[in-house]
Amino acid sequence: MLGRYREYDFDAGTYYSYLAAFSGKDQSELWRSESIGAWPEETISAQVYDFGKTLVLSMSDKLHGHAAADGKRLWTAALSDKPKQIGREGGALRVEAIDGKRFSVEVATGAVTPDGSGARITAPLRGDGPYSQIASHGPIDLKPKQWPGLKVERAYCARDQQDWGTTPFDPNRDPPGCKDPLGLAFAVKSPGTPVPHLVGYDRADRSQRWKLQLSPQGAMRSLGSVPEIEHHGDRMLVIYPSGDVTLRMMERATGKVLWTQTIPKDKVFRALGGVVTDTRVYFHSGTHFFIFDAASGGVIAELSSNR
Repeated sequence: MLGRYREYDFDAGTYYSYLAAFSGKDQSELWRSESIGAWPEETISAQVYDFGKTLVLSMSDKLHGHAAADGKRLWTAALSDKPKQIGREGGALRVEAIDGKRFSVEVATGAVTPDGSGARITAPLRGDGPYSQIASHGPIDLKPKQWPGLKVERAYCARDQQDWGTTPFDPNRDPPGCKDPLGLAFAVKSPGTPVPHLVGYDRADRSQRWKLQLSPQGAMRSLGSVPEIEHHGDRMLVIYPSGDVTLRMMERATGKVLWTQTIPKDKVFRALGGVVTDTRVYFHSGTHFFIFDAASGGVIAELSSNR
């Protein structure tokens, strides 16, 4: 497993962050890079992107290439400002900085070239930071009382399905529309106790396809708890934090639950999101890192981050 790791330096009285690799079998450390900076002052907003043989660390207004085999720094690329979003085109990164300037950065060498094409980054890469693959938004194309007995709180749209039209992309704003014919929404029973539901609906006419109750009637629901959804092909991982965290692998079209796993609240500090691949599901609870079999939900590994 590759990622960022921080350790407290008692002599300096502060945490320092590193890139590190650990064995998924016994949690032993395979390698650790030189310190990438103090935490949180310098590294709290850093992101790591995995490109196979090369890890790219985005930190402040620079990108750093590190060898995935041993963590050694290969190159440093200076930008005009912090990256707003990063995409990929062939062997190069397309970077848009928060000052609006765009760059192309070669993954192999770190060579930086100004990008004057004006083309938007429509499918930003995901780093190692926590966020939902299918971002939750306002109602998008739904009304708050779209369906009888339910109040719509959030809707979901995968990044590559967001329809911005002529509006500039902004990761901090809701998209004007969504191209995905299957809509997803989080709604609560209303009036009465706000029992949470996940609803699948047809984008064309807003009719319900399916509805799933996320917790029992009368169960305590954490204030502000909203499902996070990780989309992978025709499946999705639904992460619902409410004391314990419930993970459900579901079919998007039918709402069928393929498997369920519950992470007890004593192993949850802050649900940091999940990643789904063809064969594995990865989930970080803030204090523990879990690896599940994507088909069955069986636990392959459970690693504690309280090392």
